[in-house]
Amino acid sequence: NTLQQYKEPFYISYFSDNPIPESIIKDYYFIAIDYLMTANVADLHIGKPTSNLIHRIRTERKAHDVNLKLFYISKSERLKMIKPDRLADPHLRFYYLETNDGAIAASGSYSLIDELVLLDNIYTKPKYRRNGFAEILCRKMLFDAKKEGAKQSIIASSEQGRSLYKRLGYED
Repeated sequence: NTLQQYKEPFYISYFSDNPIPESIIKDYYFIAIDYLMTANVADLHIGKPTSNLIHRIRTERKAHDVNLKLFYISKSERLKMIKPDRLADPHLRFYYLETNDGAIAASGSYSLIDELVLLDNIYTKPKYRRNGFAEILCRKMLFDAKKEGAKQSIIASSEQGRSLYKRLGYED
């Protein structure tokens, strides 16, 4: 098996409108089933950001600070952490949401390549979920991406986040 040569675990994404074939199911461990959603950025319901709770991460120090305050460092959360060594990538933008009392409640990122924006790693700390923080964060990131020239957007959504992205204007 070609995959056995790799010492570190790695992740693949599989998108299909059909059930996952047995040949794939038997060889892989599935972390989650996601939904690939798309949108025309001009059609999204984003408006102008009115919240001053969202901040862009521009320094390694801030990335480390957000990681320490936001994540409990479980295996699944490690995938969502802000990667300080990726801050210099000209296609990536990292954001976080800080509540009025100074707690860091959510983070996310987007990649912008040509006119395509990909929202990624949208994460809200469990005790802050169902308060609209992910929606505020997504609206700000999409607003900024649109200012930078984004025309189309894609996101791989979990079942939990799917209703949020539908409210914003994404479609399966």
